[in-house]
Amino acid sequence: MTKYLKFTNFYLMDKRKTYTYWVEGDCIKEYIYSGKSKNGADKWIVNGEDIEIKRENINGLYTGYLSLDGIIYYLDLKYPLKIKKSLQDPFGEEDLVVTSMSKTVKTRAGTFKNCIEIQGVYSGYKLYFAPNVGFIKSGYDGLTKHELIKLKNR
Repeated sequence: MTKYLKFTNFYLMDKRKTYTYWVEGDCIKEYIYSGKSKNGADKWIVNGEDIEIKRENINGLYTGYLSLDGIIYYLDLKYPLKIKKSLQDPFGEEDLVVTSMSKTVKTRAGTFKNCIEIQGVYSGYKLYFAPNVGFIKSGYDGLTKHELIKLKNR
């Protein structure tokens, strides 16, 4: 008998929750799940008007944006994750590397364990993703650039 492993969402945002982020410059962004896109990815309404698409599969975690040509996706995390594994920066600005898979990260929304830490090789810029939550924080030199400040059930 053949056994199949079902892929489960590891770092995809939880569609049962509303996410509120603080972004450098005192901008607040609220993400509310709004259903599935035509290709089955999760659609999120940002601040009541913009749409971001989030999807995850065995190859990685992706963020998509609507364009005239359809959805343009950027790779956030490439699977399988391994320490010191290089990742492609979605904007082509620098090389990224996985520096931890077990970081505990504090944000104003709470403390998250077993987070992925990704660091820019040249800038030292860091990104953090929490299991079953998704992106939670970014920054460099001790300065926070983006931070999850509220995570509540819908």
